[in-house]
Amino acid sequence: MISLLRSIFTRRILLIAAPLAVCLALFFPGIASAHAILLRSDPAADAVLRNGPPSQVRMWFSENLNPAFSTAQVVNTNRQRVDNRDAHVSPSNALEMDVSLQSNLPPGVYTVVWRTDSANDGHILLGSFIFSVARPDGSVPTLSPGTNPGAGLLGGNLNSGSAGQLDGPTFFNFVMITLVELGAVFWVGAQLWITFVLQPVGEDHAELSAANSRMKQRFDRLFSLPTLIVLFLANIGVIVGQALILTGGQIGSALAPSLLVQLATSGRFGTFWTMREIVIAVALILAIYRVLSQSRSRIVNTMLPWINLVLGLALLIAITMSGHASAVNTNIVVFSIVLDWLHLLAAALWIGGMMFIATTYLPVLRKYSMLERTRSLVTTLPYYSPWALAGVFIMAVSGPFNADFHLTAWNQFFT
Repeated sequence: MISLLRSIFTRRILLIAAPLAVCLALFFPGIASAHAILLRSDPAADAVLRNGPPSQVRMWFSENLNPAFSTAQVVNTNRQRVDNRDAHVSPSNALEMDVSLQSNLPPGVYTVVWRTDSANDGHILLGSFIFSVARPDGSVPTLSPGTNPGAGLLGGNLNSGSAGQLDGPTFFNFVMITLVELGAVFWVGAQLWITFVLQPVGEDHAELSAANSRMKQRFDRLFSLPTLIVLFLANIGVIVGQALILTGGQIGSALAPSLLVQLATSGRFGTFWTMREIVIAVALILAIYRVLSQSRSRIVNTMLPWINLVLGLALLIAITMSGHASAVNTNIVVFSIVLDWLHLLAAALWIGGMMFIATTYLPVLRKYSMLERTRSLVTTLPYYSPWALAGVFIMAVSGPFNADFHLTAWNQFFT
């Protein structure tokens, strides 16, 4: 009876999740960017001003800016600053950054160097553009070939930031982000396996309870704690990576406590980065308790997997809320966040589940006889298959939504 009810419940979950993923992907299109990129400016890039110099430079970006680290400088061809050092995010529009200029600028070529820190996902980008003020006779000044007055300003690699090249600090940040997401997928996938596969199998098939208990113990002792430690450190590494980008790779400056604290506490990204670290820390404490405690009550043993699962789902929410999904247009941000969370959950079901099978389930199973292995495989895998198939399907449908340009029609799945 319990197995029948569980089977019905599982099928209903899949019937709800699959159409939801499709609807979100197809009926709420929009555009998301990986960074706060420059959309337009006044003066415009490469503009030639024939009616005199401007009094200010205004720039509009694709994502809300974090005022603490978003700034700009304007220099002439001799790399002398001609702005009034008052670059700021507009109080009335978080997408706009302005900087005023010195009065009566002479004819010449001026370089605007800007740095943005997305308040949504914490990504830092450096870029530049030029504008020219024409001479009284109408002729237009030009830059000498090969010169780049904005190079090295604002502590970053201008060529790397503007051209999308992968420099050292950017690569380090990429590795840390990858470790966080991969670690989360593995750990949450293991919790899903323990909660929705091993526990039901043990309840329905008492002869497999001992083997399933050994699998849980193996994961707790060999993988849960190390994975959470890596997650905790890699999450700190994300902040360090941002600091390295801000300081142009200067390790001493990047590790300054004041800078790291400011990065971790400013903007929406800082809020949900902190949530990540708190969730991981709580999970770490529970993992240590599970390893050290020799005997636990039945109630505690029943509750711990569910507590870990709730922590895992909260971690995925924090990752989603501090990622690209939260940077889309406000009219679809809720749907974007839900779909990105579903995408991560699906990855945990499929990829995380496969990692659990490879690291925990099969190694324990090898210690049993061929008959016992066969019985376990034949009995256990049907419990996992519906979840794995749901994960594959939801990932396939939600993946295109997470691209730079969202799908707007069915034929775009193929074109």
